[in-house]
Amino acid sequence: MSEPSYHHTQKAPWFLLLFGFAGLFFTVAWVTRAEPVLPAILLVSGLLMATLGYSMQQLTVNDEGDRLAICFGPLPLFRKRIRYDDIIGVEIGRTTIMDGWGIHWSPWGGWVWNIWGRDCVVIRHQRGITRVGTDDAEGLAEFLKTGLAANPGQQPFTEVSPMLNRKIAFLVLSVAVLATASAHAQYHIYWGDMHGHTANSDGKGSLDDYFIHARDAARLDFVVVSDHDFGNAAPWHMPKETWTLTQDKVDQYTVNGKFVAIAGYEWTSQPKYWTPEEPIFTGPAKFYNHKNVYFPARVEYLFSAKDPAYNSPNLLAQAVQKVGGLIQNNHPIGEEARDQWDYTSAFESVIVNTEMGPDVIRYDGKEYKPQWEAKVREFLKLGRTTGFVAGSDTHEGKPVARTAVLARGLTRPAIFEALRHRRNYAVFNAKIVLDFKIDGHVMGEEIEIQGKPRIAVGVQGTNKIEEVAIVRDGTVLHSLQPGTPNAKFEYVDEAFCGNSYYYVRVIQADKDEHGNRSHAWSSPIWVKKK
Repeated sequence: MSEPSYHHTQKAPWFLLLFGFAGLFFTVAWVTRAEPVLPAILLVSGLLMATLGYSMQQLTVNDEGDRLAICFGPLPLFRKRIRYDDIIGVEIGRTTIMDGWGIHWSPWGGWVWNIWGRDCVVIRHQRGITRVGTDDAEGLAEFLKTGLAANPGQQPFTEVSPMLNRKIAFLVLSVAVLATASAHAQYHIYWGDMHGHTANSDGKGSLDDYFIHARDAARLDFVVVSDHDFGNAAPWHMPKETWTLTQDKVDQYTVNGKFVAIAGYEWTSQPKYWTPEEPIFTGPAKFYNHKNVYFPARVEYLFSAKDPAYNSPNLLAQAVQKVGGLIQNNHPIGEEARDQWDYTSAFESVIVNTEMGPDVIRYDGKEYKPQWEAKVREFLKLGRTTGFVAGSDTHEGKPVARTAVLARGLTRPAIFEALRHRRNYAVFNAKIVLDFKIDGHVMGEEIEIQGKPRIAVGVQGTNKIEEVAIVRDGTVLHSLQPGTPNAKFEYVDEAFCGNSYYYVRVIQADKDEHGNRSHAWSSPIWVKKK
């Protein structure tokens, strides 16, 4: 092995906190020594804290000839090596306060090895991304770039594409207690489909087929089944037995931490209900369109659009609110959606989200202009509030990933909590990972700030990104054309006047089988000035 050409050790004082916890555990163990089990647990915990504290007093970055070694010490329990011939690119970066310290994995920036401070060197290699926190960022980056320059087959760093390194997954669990929570230590991304049908209405396949496809073929984290409330045969309403079976099946297929099934239905209001074609109601025809309704727990029966007690969005929301359910606006396009938004703002805590889609859609060689995003912006322009979700609206019984939620765990209550607070975003085609914050607040929030909004955007795409746009009050405020699969940037809205909404739209270069590019839309953040 050649003599090291780079060696640097950084020390930090926060290990003292671990020693403090160790002392606390030992003290409580002594005080409770008469208890049968608790002292032993506290002693083991104290020893663990002391061991971690001694192991994490310093971080050494060292050249080992053909690889770079990163090691916490002086007790060398935690170390990582990156071969130089695996490195693709290097740049100097900055971690955020929320990225924290210690060793952990962030979905927005790969593995973080950091002992103190915010300066870091971002190393992109064959297995993903490693961000090495260091107070010698320039020296380490220069050393690594010198090696890259000597290897013309490698390219300069242009993107972030994290990959989970399973070899040290256990390390994350061990050291998680040491790190300040990262931006998504609190929230995890879970993928699901908010809209789909089976043979219980006008789709194909059984409920079992639907959930098995979602879980095993599409590998979704969660899925909503939303058959029409009119069922699939005369007298054209979903039988109570079918609704009971739907709720039985979602309970059967839900396994916390692995897969969550949600019972819902599509409230299917149609103008013909006010006409001689199917005369149910009197007066001018209403174009309320369709809305998906779903519940965190069992309810006796659904609230049908054909029932006078629930035949308007306000009446529906009033009933759904009482049982803790949620509602989303479906496909708000065309004449059928003329009265889509005919509900009061008081029920925006129940009708929380709206399906989002492109303004132009291609299908079977034809181009359609539903002006989908434009219709949603018209609603937001009125000062109203809605988050963004999406669904395949599959009638083949084959759901796919269309909505990402930022939830604290993979359980039905956690998914509902995320949807209720609009911590969700919509995608069209590819599973684009999207991070959007304003002054540290996540998508879906309504916030008050002092000064100008500081907007942070992170995108991990699956193909080259054609555009990342920040939309403010219906108009593109700022946009980038990265030309790479990933992008990360901050932008300060110096023109902020005191009351605006913002969301992020991403467009990729890839296309589906009909020629549609992949999209992603974050839920908005509403900002007021204090």
